[in-house]
Amino acid sequence: MGRATAPAVDQAIAAVGPVRILICGAGVGRIEPLIGPSAAPLAQHRNTIAVNLLGILHVVQRVAADLATRPALEEGERGIRVNTISPGPIATPMILGVPAAMLDDVIRMTPLPKRMGAPDELAETVRHIGTNRFLNGSVMRLDGANRVPYYSSLN
Repeated sequence: MGRATAPAVDQAIAAVGPVRILICGAGVGRIEPLIGPSAAPLAQHRNTIAVNLLGILHVVQRVAADLATRPALEEGERGIRVNTISPGPIATPMILGVPAAMLDDVIRMTPLPKRMGAPDELAETVRHIGTNRFLNGSVMRLDGANRVPYYSSLN
């Protein structure tokens, strides 16, 4: 676990009690071609994986370990429900920082509505997941039916 992760999670639990909703999102967003003249170095791919995958795993592991020590809630053995949002392009600074031509392509390829998602729409989905106690084991696509193809400098 990252040196700062465990103490940060422990401090949060000590301050507010057990975690009842955990929202994990990507920490870095990059367009990282694997091959071609603009291929990203392996170290950059490692960093992206460390932040976006292992960083989230560390937090989930720490929270799950805490919940495993607590008594069961009325909703289940531990009251743990796991749901995922699979977002398409959401108009955040991370996405808005990509080249304008790519943003235009993303909007063009989004069937309905013809735009990027708004941060408050993502927040509404998170709120729904947190308040709908019957929802469990679901992956919710929030992408305007967008299926973005792979971008490569070889195209």
